[in-house]
Amino acid sequence: MDIKELINIKGSKEPRGVNVDDFRLAINSENAYLTPIALNEEWILKYGFTLMPENEYTLYTYELDGFQLWNKNGEFSEIEYLTNRESILVKYVHQLQNLFFALKGKDIEYSNF
Repeated sequence: MDIKELINIKGSKEPRGVNVDDFRLAINSENAYLTPIALNEEWILKYGFTLMPENEYTLYTYELDGFQLWNKNGEFSEIEYLTNRESILVKYVHQLQNLFFALKGKDIEYSNF
């Protein structure tokens, strides 16, 4: 059984999808080796987001299919999902994947350009 989320695996050069056996090994190991992938501009672009034209409301804002991410400080240390009423801090790739699926009802497509 494969899980579509990408993670960093200790000793691996590239993030990859995980399977149930990866979790069994991590849970039963003294040295956890699964770590979340920090969300940054590279990952945002790999998922097909585009930088919106800048104005007073969209400074540092990326958009995909009506889903907007705001690079709050311009340094990618505070990335938030925007709605009309609130914002949600998104720190890791798996959070973006889960939030996108929950709100859009479909997986976000990854492009390894």
